[in-house]
Amino acid sequence: MTVKALAHSPLTIEAVRELLELPESPPVPDDDFIAHSEKVLGWGFTDLVCDADLTRHGHVLSYDVDNPLGNPEAAFHLVFGEAYPYRPDMPDEAESLTDDVRTWAETPGWHFRTDPGLDGCEAVLAEAAQTVSAVLGCPPQQTVRTDDHFSMGPHALCRIWRTSGHAVVLTPLADEGPYGYLTHLALALLPCPAEEELPADVPARDEVASLSGQFGRQPPVRVVFAADADAADLVSCLVAAEGLRSVAGYRETGRR
Repeated sequence: MTVKALAHSPLTIEAVRELLELPESPPVPDDDFIAHSEKVLGWGFTDLVCDADLTRHGHVLSYDVDNPLGNPEAAFHLVFGEAYPYRPDMPDEAESLTDDVRTWAETPGWHFRTDPGLDGCEAVLAEAAQTVSAVLGCPPQQTVRTDDHFSMGPHALCRIWRTSGHAVVLTPLADEGPYGYLTHLALALLPCPAEEELPADVPARDEVASLSGQFGRQPPVRVVFAADADAADLVSCLVAAEGLRSVAGYRETGRR
């Protein structure tokens, strides 16, 4: 897989810690949420992802409920990278899709690279993994290779940590939004109770469900992370995917 362009903003200790604290943060009334998120949390508007916020650290944050503060059932997705996996059957799109990635890099704190390749994306994810491990005080519980169920590419490593009530997932995932052919590098915080195992014996690859779906409410879905082709195991965790279309957090809430 050739990666033609990459924009990213490195994850910091503060950014990761603040994401992990959101489910346990003091709740605020719904009518006060937008003002609180702007004045207290430092979130602002961004059009890089539909219905998302730009954090004070410059990352793109989305969530699957209107007011996620103090809500342990909310799913959060923090996008810190955007990649363009080149498709040989779409050579005419190369310039415009590269420009789309360049638009992400116009955000303060973001950097742009051409032709980073898979290794460049792996390096960005590995650096982010070190930061997440430093915050959680442990290495990932599972590390698996992504495939087409995640995105068109790059098929980089996906790393999964566990907390008492959540799965913390660092992974590439398809940008299902206005760009279509791009890939997010994202840190997701997904409800996953401690009693829920991460089974290593999910029987069939065709049972895989991605985070992609239709607008509107959906029942909880099992998200299965595909392992390397040589591995016999698949990794899965339960997440409540109400209104969640992709890691981009598309939802029909009309909050903006």
